[in-house]
Amino acid sequence: LLPLLPHPPMRNPPLSSWRAYKDRGKLEFSRGDYASALESYLAALEFGNGDSATATSVAAVVIPASELQVLLSNCVACRLKLHSEDRTLTETERRDMAERAASEARRCVGLNDRWAKGHVRLASAYIAMGGRSNDACNELQRALSLDPSNAVARGMLVRELRRERERGGGGD
Repeated sequence: LLPLLPHPPMRNPPLSSWRAYKDRGKLEFSRGDYASALESYLAALEFGNGDSATATSVAAVVIPASELQVLLSNCVACRLKLHSEDRTLTETERRDMAERAASEARRCVGLNDRWAKGHVRLASAYIAMGGRSNDACNELQRALSLDPSNAVARGMLVRELRRERERGGGGD
């Protein structure tokens, strides 16, 4: 598994709780500042693990599993946005971004394999990695089995199956 770190040094002042970092990340993401949002979400995870210099106590602050899965999912979303939109990344950095997204998405699914969004995020990471179409389709089918009305998963599955058919249907 790839570690969550390293990431760029924090550009923003330290906050006092993992929730504050999560809220800041949400605001940054909504503004399209995916690098800062990722930084905030990672800081929230570090704060919750007691790994951050911003944590005020030696003991780790426990982040509920339901919130931890959301933080991981948000990290994945940021990494995938950066992977697809940050033209300054080298091919190696883009590949690393996709691999880290997949690692975080697997952790997210591991926390709650009944959350359809986690499976959609993992499928998105597999697609970004390239060469993982079967894995992506399996995750999307799992998401649809959990939430048959999930339009995002359905649309992604149809697109991926079409792409696979256009490539000759050879699979992975």
